[in-house]
Amino acid sequence: MAAAEAHSPTANIGSSVQQLDAATVVKASQAVSSEIVLSKLIERLMTIALENAGADRGLLILPAEDGHLIQAEAKAAGDQIEVVLCQKLITGVTCPESIVRYVVRNARKRDSR
Repeated sequence: MAAAEAHSPTANIGSSVQQLDAATVVKASQAVSSEIVLSKLIERLMTIALENAGADRGLLILPAEDGHLIQAEAKAAGDQIEVVLCQKLITGVTCPESIVRYVVRNARKRDSR
């Protein structure tokens, strides 16, 4: 059954860096348009992101006064995804700082184009 699913066509939108399937984009758009409570919106979008990536853990990292802070953490446990809103400093334990610096640096390069 997995082999049959691997050959099924999917619509893709994206660049060479990242591919998002159309269903995920629609699902995220519906979440944004239907959710008015910020915490619920973050929870839904983090869940969609983890499902799409097939990840066990995801972080929402946003700019803060002194750099960046982890604002939400999503963890998969079986078929459930738990999202916790927080404000944590980025440390080697919570997330490799080198990854955050890489993403920030590349986002700045992209924005300056």
